[in-house]
Amino acid sequence: MNISPLIHFSAISTGSLLGANLRYILITRFCSIKLSKSRRLLLVNLIASVILGASLSLNNNSDLKIYRELVILFLFGFAGSLSTFSSFINDLFKLSIKRKYKDISIIIFSSVFLGLLSISLGLLVVNF
Repeated sequence: MNISPLIHFSAISTGSLLGANLRYILITRFCSIKLSKSRRLLLVNLIASVILGASLSLNNNSDLKIYRELVILFLFGFAGSLSTFSSFINDLFKLSIKRKYKDISIIIFSSVFLGLLSISLGLLVVNF
């Protein structure tokens, strides 16, 4: 009997639970930070991108079995649940209804560009 899929499912579920709760806390509880909701979402997505980069780096550099489960926990579970792609798309949709194309362009550019930089930072931190 192969229990590896059950371990992977448990790791993803645990990571998802932790990531979703942290996202909720960062977006709703830290309203005292003088940032708009879309900027808080961007910050959360950048944190998830750093974790994504670090997890990818660990996955490429490690042959140990325990690391594989931790990478699955952080890469698919935690970072996937922490990132807020649905909120990102919802914000873009609301802005498109209001015809705020300049704001849409800024959000898309900053999310993609800063997201790639954050992934690179995560890769560099683990490889350093």
